[in-house]
Amino acid sequence: GDLIDGMLVVMGFFAVAVVVATALLYWYTRCIRSTVMVILITVVAVIWQMGILATLGFELDPFSILVPFLIFAIGVSHGAQKLNSIMQDIGRGTHRYIAARYTFRRLFLAGLTALLSDGFGFAVLMIIQIQVIQDLAITASIGVLVLIFTNLILIPVSLSYTGVGKTCAERASHSASSIEEMH
Repeated sequence: GDLIDGMLVVMGFFAVAVVVATALLYWYTRCIRSTVMVILITVVAVIWQMGILATLGFELDPFSILVPFLIFAIGVSHGAQKLNSIMQDIGRGTHRYIAARYTFRRLFLAGLTALLSDGFGFAVLMIIQIQVIQDLAITASIGVLVLIFTNLILIPVSLSYTGVGKTCAERASHSASSIEEMH
């Protein structure tokens, strides 16, 4: 009973994290469609992480239960970068499909490098001969590997179909050009 009660509390905190991240991303983009897309794909990454862990026979313990929060935060961060790039391209008049392709080409290698660095950083924790830390390392590394697919590939592909709102694209393009003028 205590374990189930604790899990419900953690799920409640995760729901609060999703709401806060959604509100912040919407505040930045002012586009509900693309905000929801990024948040949903990042939540899918966390769900896939949990499914892969269960398939491999791992269970979340009290220490590794926070890893899905970490994966969600990393995923929203990478998703916001992809979204920002696509918004700027669309704001400059690029078709959403082409904008997604440009974003994929521009950010894939940098994003892959960052996520692989995160994954290897977590995997290094495996050398610590404490089972709880090793489980945490495996859990986090699997989550980062899932983000490579969901955030580097699935977000640009999804946004190539949905695009972003015209107002948010124009705003992003205007913000980018204002920054360029300052330099």
